[in-house]
Amino acid sequence: MSATATGARPRRRLVASAALVAALLAVFAVTDPLPRAARADQGRATPAVTDAAAVTDAPAAAGASSTAVTSARTDRTRKPPYDVVALGDSVPAGTRCDCTAFPDLVASALGERTGRRARSANRAVPGLDTEELREQLRHRAVRRDLRRADLVLVTIGANDLRYRPHCGAALGCYRAQLDDMESTLRHVLHRVYRLIPGSGSIVVTGYWSVWEDGAVARSRGATFVSAARTVTAEANRILHRQVRRLGERYVDLTDAIRPDGVDATPLLAADGDHPNANGHRAIAALLVRSLRV
Repeated sequence: MSATATGARPRRRLVASAALVAALLAVFAVTDPLPRAARADQGRATPAVTDAAAVTDAPAAAGASSTAVTSARTDRTRKPPYDVVALGDSVPAGTRCDCTAFPDLVASALGERTGRRARSANRAVPGLDTEELREQLRHRAVRRDLRRADLVLVTIGANDLRYRPHCGAALGCYRAQLDDMESTLRHVLHRVYRLIPGSGSIVVTGYWSVWEDGAVARSRGATFVSAARTVTAEANRILHRQVRRLGERYVDLTDAIRPDGVDATPLLAADGDHPNANGHRAIAALLVRSLRV
């Protein structure tokens, strides 16, 4: 997820006590949907309703094939699917986690809320940065998914940022990387905004850390931990600022992985960089709680 001194890497992390995870997961019982930003009326073509909505015709560069998350209830077959599209790096891709990634969990929960079959197209790619996401948006299959999306989840930016030991936690030393990330991100979000239907919504997530966190981060020393916190805070400010320009929603995943500053280790895979199964469930619970579909 992240890009460190050793090179680009997929996304990551999560930490929480069993009690916290249980509390977050309770959110899935809620039956309330998400808000939509005002947008020009573009209309919305109703996609064909099928029992399996997996996308299989996209090239590898367009991201992982979509996964259908459907309900067996027959009354849902009379309604169009609820389409969730995930874009970004290894965090939404579910890297290092032999589990259901959070975009599919969110789709399933929102399908229950809306009484519609849920359909999840996960186009996230491990190691992806903002420029590569910008290029991915040229792919026909990705654009097709976005044109029918009810909700687009975007987690991107960490792979644009590389740890520099000689910089320590001096934010100015990372300014060029941060500025480049923001410039490309602005174009990416604007393009996604224009592709989705007028009834669709975009949710951009922040990171709990753009590099490793928890015990793995601490093993790299206090300077690394300080730098990670400083750069992550600035990256999240950029993400928030750019999504706010479009009137769409921002959700800080720190509130799922490291709420109130607790240790993230229990919600992270062994690499300290990616969420484990509990981490993905905590992220999904936070996102569902944040939405009003």
